[in-house]
Amino acid sequence: MGKESWAVKIWSEGKCLDLWSVNHFLGGFLLGYVFVYLGFCFWIVFLGTLLFMSAWEIFEMTEGVEEYICNKLFDVVTGLAGLLVFYVLILNIDSYSLFLLFIFSSTIFIALEVWGYLAYRIRTVMME
Repeated sequence: MGKESWAVKIWSEGKCLDLWSVNHFLGGFLLGYVFVYLGFCFWIVFLGTLLFMSAWEIFEMTEGVEEYICNKLFDVVTGLAGLLVFYVLILNIDSYSLFLLFIFSSTIFIALEVWGYLAYRIRTVMME
């Protein structure tokens, strides 16, 4: 097995929190934006985000992604935290600024997803 670069190692699995936690937070934020844009009330948005985050963790298990239980729970919790931050923001900033924040957050989310996926693939190949 070769030596991992920092760009791969930074995505290593944490017991409770890791770099993927940032994307779970952003995912909750972005889901909140989409659900509110579609006109759903807070509790529907909250339950929808909770279900989506939980379903993602189940999907990861079916794909063989191994994580600590604490990490799985914190993935859901950080997603809900992102949603709650979104709700605080919609009460305190104008819709144009919120839209710009959505675009910025989406860009960061996509960049981190691609980077994390590539790091995962590199680590998988190095383990073979």
